[in-house]
Amino acid sequence: MNETQNTQPTEDVQPAVKSRAYRTIIAAPMAGGPSSPELVDAVAAHGGLGFLAAGYKTPEAVEKELDDVAQRARQRGAEPFYGLNLFVPQPSPSGEDRDRAAAYRDELAKDYERFGVVEPELNWTTDDQWEGKLAVIRRRLDQREQRGEGHADGNNHAENVSVPDVLSFTFGLPPEALVDEFQSRGIEVWATVATTHAAQIAADRGVAAIVVQGPEAGGHRATTTPDEEPGSESLMSLVQAVSDLFANTDASTRPAIIAAGGIATPDHVGEALRRGADAVAAGTIFAATNEAGTNEPYKQALISATADDTVITRAYSGRPARGRRNAFIDAHPDAPSVYPAVNGLTSPIRKAATKQRETDCMSLWAGQSVEYASGGTAGSVVDLLLQSR
Repeated sequence: MNETQNTQPTEDVQPAVKSRAYRTIIAAPMAGGPSSPELVDAVAAHGGLGFLAAGYKTPEAVEKELDDVAQRARQRGAEPFYGLNLFVPQPSPSGEDRDRAAAYRDELAKDYERFGVVEPELNWTTDDQWEGKLAVIRRRLDQREQRGEGHADGNNHAENVSVPDVLSFTFGLPPEALVDEFQSRGIEVWATVATTHAAQIAADRGVAAIVVQGPEAGGHRATTTPDEEPGSESLMSLVQAVSDLFANTDASTRPAIIAAGGIATPDHVGEALRRGADAVAAGTIFAATNEAGTNEPYKQALISATADDTVITRAYSGRPARGRRNAFIDAHPDAPSVYPAVNGLTSPIRKAATKQRETDCMSLWAGQSVEYASGGTAGSVVDLLLQSR
């Protein structure tokens, strides 16, 4: 695909479902660094849809990335086309949960000592600056509308006021009022789910697309609460089940189905589409690409990994997440399901380990198809996956 092509979706691209923003190949949002503006724009330049990841960032940092990705698109003569992923606020931890988190901090004492870092205070904040990040989007929408630019022409990026084409949510479902608010102002809302039950609720709330995440996925599972144990039903089986939910739904109201988890080859893409998915989202193979913001030790750990190297752990964050097995995971098999408090407790360890290139204590999130992560450009990954057509 020509690098200067305008990648805005058109009315005749996806006529069969509610969503108009999805593309066959999507770069899944990856919090913590990999989902850089450079990666997001590179995916769009090859006909895909990339996502910025707002998780763990300040509202100010999110706003800078919105401007960055828009500027990159305009520099190559295209309209910006991208999504933004946000974390849904988590339940406040109970007294018992707080005691479990405190005990885990004691368990981590040797790790703090090893890296010479200060033992952190327990932090019970659970909203990931949710309101501040939503305020950034609302303010930018207001600015666009005040200039008379609206969204009737499908342009979310007029002048320099760029807003995402899609807002996706994970760690819970977006409230119906939020879905209505943003979709009425021209931004599609997507939900990430790990069960058919959550998929049905998301559809009832009116989302334009449902990202169906299987257990093969790298990084955190899309469970709706921190202590929920993720299911083991394979991605393809789950996609088929979610597709069956909407088999008799009118096309104008049926949400698009995005298959996510272990997608790394044209065969994976083809299988997902045959099972009822409209598109696929890949993460790990994009995390290893040149444009990804993945730090170098992490990137090399992905490229050198084999099919049997990943496990699901709560050791780093308290939420179930799949990553490359290492000494830290093995040393902490019983981490409490207290997110995001546990994530805060391990943060100084992970940062120090990254600085010292000690991968045995880094959170090396990776999916079951990590063996296919070989580096190269993001565009080459999109082109490869599109060979399924």
